[in-house]
Amino acid sequence: MADIVKEYKYKTFFDTFNINPENIPWYFIDSTSHVDYLKFLHKDTLKLISENPQLVHNLIHNENLDGDSFLKNQSVKYVFDFCEKNQIPIKKILRIKLNLLLKNNTKTNFFHTPHVDNNQQPHNVLLFYQNDSDGDTIVFKEKFNLYKNQKLSISKRIEPKKEKVINFNGFHWHTSCNPLQNNFRIVMNVNYVV
Repeated sequence: MADIVKEYKYKTFFDTFNINPENIPWYFIDSTSHVDYLKFLHKDTLKLISENPQLVHNLIHNENLDGDSFLKNQSVKYVFDFCEKNQIPIKKILRIKLNLLLKNNTKTNFFHTPHVDNNQQPHNVLLFYQNDSDGDTIVFKEKFNLYKNQKLSISKRIEPKKEKVINFNGFHWHTSCNPLQNNFRIVMNVNYVV
């Protein structure tokens, strides 16, 4: 069985365009994913969830290449350049956003709500880690379906390292964790169609 997650190394978006994250307008959202996903999960998984707010900057949303982020053009160029260099077929970008998680005191064996970024359309996910941090990304073996009481098993935990990029099928359940040691964790999240 092939690995669910493929890893790459690539210069960060921030370093490529000399962007200081302090100069980005970040927007507060009260959870890392939609709470509707909780209704699909088995009680054993629910016991391990500790949800937290995050800060977000949407670069491209709902395939809107005319979005209003001052970084939209750079983000599109960055993603297409990465895919071309790594021979990853890409037809269309569905969404690009930056996620910022802050340090907190959550216990180490807890994670945020498992989810998929888009449960309507086949897509892949690219995560570009912008800084070294703790706060793993967790990708589960199971793919999303509409059945309730789904038991999830971890396929891979990915430690955020600057210039690391991961790629996986977007129908795989996945989630994040807050950093416990580092002050913040920034990831560029890309949903695209192959």
